Amino acid sequence: MNTNLCAAITHVRRCGLTSEEHFAQFHEANLHVYDELARLSFRMLHSGRKRYSIRGLFEVLRWNRSLATQTGDWKLNNSLSAHYARKLMRDYPELDGFFELRERAVAV
Repeated sequence: MNTNLCAAITHVRRCGLTSEEHFAQFHEANLHVYDELARLSFRMLHSGRKRYSIRGLFEVLRWNRSLATQTGDWKLNNSLSAHYARKLMRDYPELDGFFELRERAVAV
């Protein structure tokens, strides 16, 4: 299946992509999502929060921006939230532990 078409399909398993591959594709095409999540994360951290929900930040993005992305009709899918949380905490030591994560049973 065409990789560009796969990026627009909600169920990534139909494309033969792993969850990580799907995230990498989406992230590369939509760097503004990561930038905005980082900005919102630091805003919450500096407001005194020790922890916050990445899904809560996804909802803020949807509300404030009515987020339109570069992959056609694709919107910000909740399946990407854990990937963004892990990336933010890996890239910004100040955010280490800010988002609660669950153990991954298998790579999807």
